[in-house]
Amino acid sequence: MRKILFTLFIGTLSWSCQSSDKIKEGTRRNGNMLETISSDIALLEKNLDFSLYKPSSVVYKKVEVDSTGTSGNGDNIYIEALLIFDEVTFHKLTEQYKSTELSPVNFTREEFNFDWLDETTRKELTATDPAYHGHPDFFFGTGHNGHLWLLNKKILLSKKME
Repeated sequence: MRKILFTLFIGTLSWSCQSSDKIKEGTRRNGNMLETISSDIALLEKNLDFSLYKPSSVVYKKVEVDSTGTSGNGDNIYIEALLIFDEVTFHKLTEQYKSTELSPVNFTREEFNFDWLDETTRKELTATDPAYHGHPDFFFGTGHNGHLWLLNKKILLSKKME
């Protein structure tokens, strides 16, 4: 009986150590911050405007910093998002950017190399043209706080604190 319990204990301990390295969907509190990782478009739509160009899927990390000491009232929000589009929507969006006169920006790939990105997207990001420096956000409602990096039918979006 002791061997069985010991084996179960070691197996559970091993499993918990392995699974703690993986990012899981959900919300956790870290001091005065609430960190959420999700793929729920409806939840992300509470912070971004998808009325013009709605992604077919998303993965994002949202950090709410509560400077008042109360729990997560959203007074300061930071969002890192991977927005994935169908081909037609992505084409319309990129054509709109091409036809818009943009002020030069100087974003770097490193700003969009989010720690939770999958390896395929990370490789696509690092393979982008070194002359490319991203875009400001005009379509997702982040104002001057939003930065975009266009990939193949994907957008990496970074929304800084308000």
